[in-house]
Amino acid sequence: MSLYHDLVAGDGMAGFRDGEFYRARFRDPAGIAVLAGGSILAVSDRNNNRIRAIHLDDGNRVDTLAGTGVGGGDDGPLRQATFHQPGAIVAISDHAVLVHDDGSARFRIVDLQSGRVETVAGSGERGLVDGEGRRAQLGEVMSLAYSPAEDAVYFSQPERDAVRRFDLKTRTVATVFASDPRIPGPGALAFFKDKLCVADRNGRVLRVEQTAPDFVGERTIVDVGRGKNIRAMVESNGQLYAVQGGAEPTWLVVTEGRVWTPPSVLAESTKIPYLRFEDTEQVGLVVDPRSPRTFYLSSSVQQEVLCVRDYRFAELWGKGTPAQSGLMDFDFPVPKPPRTFRILLLGDSHVDFFFEPGYRTPEFPPTRIEGMPKRLELMLNTLGAVDGSRIRYEVLTLTRVSWKPLLVWTAHEAPPVAEKFGVDLVLLMVPPGGSGTLQAYLERPITPRGIPAGELDMEYLLKPLAERLKNNPAAALIARAKARGWIQEIPNPNASQPAISIERIAVLETDESLRKNLLDLHTRPVAELRRGLDAKFPKESGKTRPRFGLCHYLLGGRAPIGGESEFWRQVAEGAGADYLDLTDLFTALRESWYPLSEAEANDHFTPGGHAFFAFLLSHELVRNGWVPMTAPAAEPAPQRKSAEPPAALKPKPKPKAKTETEAAQP
Repeated sequence: MSLYHDLVAGDGMAGFRDGEFYRARFRDPAGIAVLAGGSILAVSDRNNNRIRAIHLDDGNRVDTLAGTGVGGGDDGPLRQATFHQPGAIVAISDHAVLVHDDGSARFRIVDLQSGRVETVAGSGERGLVDGEGRRAQLGEVMSLAYSPAEDAVYFSQPERDAVRRFDLKTRTVATVFASDPRIPGPGALAFFKDKLCVADRNGRVLRVEQTAPDFVGERTIVDVGRGKNIRAMVESNGQLYAVQGGAEPTWLVVTEGRVWTPPSVLAESTKIPYLRFEDTEQVGLVVDPRSPRTFYLSSSVQQEVLCVRDYRFAELWGKGTPAQSGLMDFDFPVPKPPRTFRILLLGDSHVDFFFEPGYRTPEFPPTRIEGMPKRLELMLNTLGAVDGSRIRYEVLTLTRVSWKPLLVWTAHEAPPVAEKFGVDLVLLMVPPGGSGTLQAYLERPITPRGIPAGELDMEYLLKPLAERLKNNPAAALIARAKARGWIQEIPNPNASQPAISIERIAVLETDESLRKNLLDLHTRPVAELRRGLDAKFPKESGKTRPRFGLCHYLLGGRAPIGGESEFWRQVAEGAGADYLDLTDLFTALRESWYPLSEAEANDHFTPGGHAFFAFLLSHELVRNGWVPMTAPAAEPAPQRKSAEPPAALKPKPKPKAKTETEAAQP
């Protein structure tokens, strides 16, 4: 499953086992690196004396990349070479990693292209002696950081107060600094904007800038930020991230001084941290090159490899806070990650807002994660994981307050957002009543495309109604509705023109002479939205145009508000959109789920109502084939006979006697 914090591999028990990600076992995974363009994670499995591989494009399948399991230092073919407690690891190309073999105090290169393991530095003695690779002394290495520009790996030895450099071209080791009082106990390393950053034992993060022509000469030290017992660092999306050991909180954006916390997807107390690291735990941390602000980490305490994301959850936790992107959502990265299906939900405040006095205490307020879109996201990803789908589902939310005409603003605003985020499904969520569309024809100038403008024009509002209706597609409907008494002018002491109140759709459409006009006025902006999507995703661009659907739903109140299903079906048909109707399901089940909506105000859903809404929508999207729920053809999902229980529930076979070779393996 892939949401905000997820298991990548490991069942949490120390041991050794390859295979399915949820059954695989590690014994103190100490480091992690990314290979093959982000499709393979190489994990240094310290006390299994192996380098393991997690195949992210093959259902996170785990196998052994190199090592036999027997401790040693033999080079050779990947599966014949031996390791002795491999620790820190870093990618030095798309097909090779450099590993510090801690037990033998040597650097080893594991190369997938050549299929071999080679020792490139370290005499086997521990110390600070520089020189040609096999003569240099290593040992007690905490962190590695690769510089592509230099083709060199920097490494820290905090117990010896040193940062050193291994040149991959000359295969020589040189000390960059040792016992520098400005950087006591250098530990975690990372390159940030092509400059080496070092975390010292006091939690300071310092940028090391060379002022001499060589890499081991004079240097300037610049403060970058501060943390506490930083165990690992990595750069992503223009920021330097860190994890802290024995500290709360665990997660830190050093360059922003910002704490970030993976959210509880069930909106449970955020006082319960997702993960803590021990004071001295060796933590592997890398960024997913295919998805900004997505991190893989290894934990020797958890005995797992995990994935966490930073979508600025803490700042956007409140249900009414917009992201910088304009979404009413978390801060999703713009590039769509591989194997991701993105849904753009368009709606008014009923889609994602709720207010229930007394529902929560001030210390534990309602949160965005409890709204229907995030519940939908959770349900789709959970269902996909259970069904063996390898697709990740992201639900992006674009909503406005209910007094902004839904069909109008979406026609103007949604197409560029859909293009920006590369969405696969655009879903227009329409509640009963029409969301102010008719009112917009009276209050906004009409565009050359025959729909109301995207924003209010105060000068236009000052014009008499008769003048606003000239060349207005709503003129005939307004005249007929006014004659029926379905339009009222409400005096407004603060304006020269009275306000106009129009009856709701369920009443207006009972007049056959009005129905055609009514359908036309509502179809126009929906069709314009579809044309906007066509323009942003032209066939010649090679981009796949997202599916576009209109979904009609009911609100949670017991009052019978509805009767518009056929009307909205015809709107969708006329606009070239697919149609999804949830009204029957709402009617059949809302008494069982009572209460669905708040007791006062605008009939917004309660958190339970949002969960109900998301459940119905997820079921219908999958049932109607609008959301794929199968693994891609090239990546068959593992199958299990229906009568066969999950592996974890099977009775364990009696273990057979081990051979001498097996008994010697950890």
